[in-house]
Amino acid sequence: MNKYELFLVFKPVFEGDNLDTAVGAIETLIKNQKGKVLRTDKMGRKKLSYAIKKVREALVAVIGYEAPPEAAAVINHALKLNEDVIRYTNFRNEELDATKPFVVSPITGREPRELNTRGGGNRRPGGFGGGGNNIGGAGANAGARRPGGFGRPQQDASEEVAV
Repeated sequence: MNKYELFLVFKPVFEGDNLDTAVGAIETLIKNQKGKVLRTDKMGRKKLSYAIKKVREALVAVIGYEAPPEAAAVINHALKLNEDVIRYTNFRNEELDATKPFVVSPITGREPRELNTRGGGNRRPGGFGGGGNNIGGAGANAGARRPGGFGRPQQDASEEVAV
């Protein structure tokens, strides 16, 4: 049995008991798939950073559960058909503990990670014209500033070109 974390975003029409009923229906679905609900956290009404299906505010809930691997596909399919769920993320989390609170990023639905200090793909040597000024771009001269780039060599403005 694997441990999963299910992040749910509901339409804002639910209040109180209706939200409990909707979350309870999903918990029942998990139990019907031979799963076990470890923890449920109803975060309430949250303002979304961008509109989803013309909705700016939504109700958010997180369910931590344990279930067989094939149960996740069945749960995802049922959530896709549920009209009350705007968005959902169902991901495997082997470190899930029923006694600890959920730590969920409001953007990704996952735990915050350390910043990537290595840089993006456009800053690596040998890239496809990533640009030498770390801004990016795939212009004709962009790749020549890095070894292995595909752009043509850049000419200085002070050089005269023979015609």
